[in-house]
Amino acid sequence: YYPDTEESSAASEKKDAANAAIKAAGGAALQKMNTTYDKVQKLTWYQHQNEPQYTDITCYIYPYIGRMDDGYTWLRVALNYTDAQTDAGWIFFDHVIFSVDGENTTKTFSRDEIVRDNDTEVWETADFEPNASEIQLLKDIANSTETIIRFEGDEYYEDHVVNDKEKEAIVDVLTAYDYLTNYSE
Repeated sequence: YYPDTEESSAASEKKDAANAAIKAAGGAALQKMNTTYDKVQKLTWYQHQNEPQYTDITCYIYPYIGRMDDGYTWLRVALNYTDAQTDAGWIFFDHVIFSVDGENTTKTFSRDEIVRDNDTEVWETADFEPNASEIQLLKDIANSTETIIRFEGDEYYEDHVVNDKEKEAIVDVLTAYDYLTNYSE
């Protein structure tokens, strides 16, 4: 390694330019987030502006970010079924199948990992911290031509086609998450 060579200097400039681009993209992604600060727990929640405010409006998948004042940052995913558009009723899903351009991945939930409620509509929501393979799955969903999420229980199921707003939010949240965990102070 020869730090004073022209080759090393060029590589350093490319690295600095790449880091500057990543920081700029992360900052732009953060601008698309709604934030909520919890004074008691000293943490900020970052949720994409496209995420629906209410769980009984539409089916969706949206990742979001939690960040403590000390800088500790984590990712979560909200996965929501509702019968608002279909009037299908309760699914009582205990697993979901992600069909990403025809490749299937299944995620199973325990009963206590899903919140269920109703008023004039039914909704069932799973909220989880994704592991590394599930983060890759989010990236695959964002880059897919078509992703279908099947909410499936013992007797019933309902499909949701991931839309462009959800894909945009996934890209933005993952970009902001990368920025917050690797490039911000």
